[in-house]
This record gives sequence, structure tokens and C-alpha cells, in this order.
Amino acid sequence: MALKSQSATKAALDTINALCNGGSLRLYGGAVPSTVDDLPSTLLVTIALESPAFATATVDATEATATLAIGAGKAGTVDVAGTGSNYRILSSGGDAITQGTIGVSGADLNFADGIVWNLGGVVDVTSLVRDMPVA
Repeated sequence: MALKSQSATKAALDTINALCNGGSLRLYGGAVPSTVDDLPSTLLVTIALESPAFATATVDATEATATLAIGAGKAGTVDVAGTGSNYRILSSGGDAITQGTIGVSGADLNFADGIVWNLGGVVDVTSLVRDMPVA
């Protein structure tokens, strides 16, 4: 098995996160795609990301982590009513970079106010942490 150093892991996560700069965080309902290359389900909300989209990664013995640059907050208006199930982060050019699950706890991206969204409502994102294992 190939192993990578802490500094290589940090650099890799920072490089991947740089692809997200100026892109978008898209929240979907329906089935969660098996891979980020599969077609997503129903788009519910789109949230614009700044540049940089993520803070510089930090690293310890087991993983590198980076937090979404929230600033004054991330929010998007619900374009299609539904129940959130997954998210994708797209580059500024529209390429899918990463995806994860949505929930109220225990998911990759959690919403304390629930994941059932009504048309025209506002969805606030307060935190999204990306990680990459060192080994």
C-alpha cells in the first residue's frame, strides 16, 4: 500500500479545494449518486462559493482537514421544494469536484434546522469540513 506524508496530504487537499474556488455548493434531493461522476438527482438549492472556497488545510498524524470559508455565511434560496439528501461542490467551470450526504446529524453536511425545504425558503450553511486521510 502506498503511503503519503502529512505535508503531501495537506498539499493534496489544498490543491483539490482550490478547484472549488468561485464554484458552487449544490444541494440535491433524491437518490445519492454512487460516484461524483454519476448524474445527480433533483437540484434544490445552489449556493455560490467565494475564492478561496476553503481555508488552508491543517494536518495531524491521521488526516488533513479544511473548513468551508463561511465569512458572513452561506445561504441559497430553494428553487425546488424537497428533502435534501446529498450535495456536490462544482468548480467555477461546472466540473463536479466532490460530493457527500446531507442530514440533520451524522451526515457529511448537517442542517440543524432540518432538510425538508420549501420553495422560496432560505437554506443556511454554517460549516462544511473536508478531510483526507494521511495513510
